[in-house]
Amino acid sequence: MAPEEGSFVAWKGLSDTQGNLVIARVLIPEDAKRVTPLVGRMCRAEFVKVLELIPNVSFARCRFWPDRIYYVGGIVSDVVYCDDVEIGYDLHGIQFYFTREEVHPIISCPPLVQVTEYWKSATI
Repeated sequence: MAPEEGSFVAWKGLSDTQGNLVIARVLIPEDAKRVTPLVGRMCRAEFVKVLELIPNVSFARCRFWPDRIYYVGGIVSDVVYCDDVEIGYDLHGIQFYFTREEVHPIISCPPLVQVTEYWKSATI
């Protein structure tokens, strides 16, 4: 369960420019809202601070929301945070895991926009 108070370190899966898995070590700050759903191991936070990207890349993007750019020292937030504990996996909020081992590519659910196509777009 996500602690109700205090800051703590968590892990998040992202993508690089080729769509490869990048693992982010993130800080859930004390003042960030957070929720542990009743089902599943993936928690959500209102915002996170990026502490490290593995492998060491300059930045990475969220697989499902490629406009969310993660870089070391940066703060990433979601404008539509959902704190409903009855919802397991939800795209509203910054999803995270408590251990690095839990982060893995999601094969069963394709991204909203293919990451490699997004990187090629003119919106960069």
